[in-house]
Amino acid sequence: PARGPMSFRYFIPGGGTPRVKVAVFNIAGRRVKDLDPRQLSTEGEGIAEWNLDDARGHRVRAGVYFARLEINGGGEGLEFVQRFVVLP
Repeated sequence: PARGPMSFRYFIPGGGTPRVKVAVFNIAGRRVKDLDPRQLSTEGEGIAEWNLDDARGHRVRAGVYFARLEINGGGEGLEFVQRFVVLP
């Protein structure tokens, strides 16, 4: 559960510089916000931070949301989805 800013940490093993996208969706499947992921280390550790605001800068309502991490590089793509709850 989250009441304040969230951090999504990820690790991509192997070398190279894959493209990473992180987006947040509401329970209806509508995209709420695209996040700006940052790579923290040359070993592939990264982070994307979300302050619970939507794309227009308004705080989202309490409820269930999904974060989708897409990794595309080196000829193959991966996708991971994490469900979480935003509290009032």
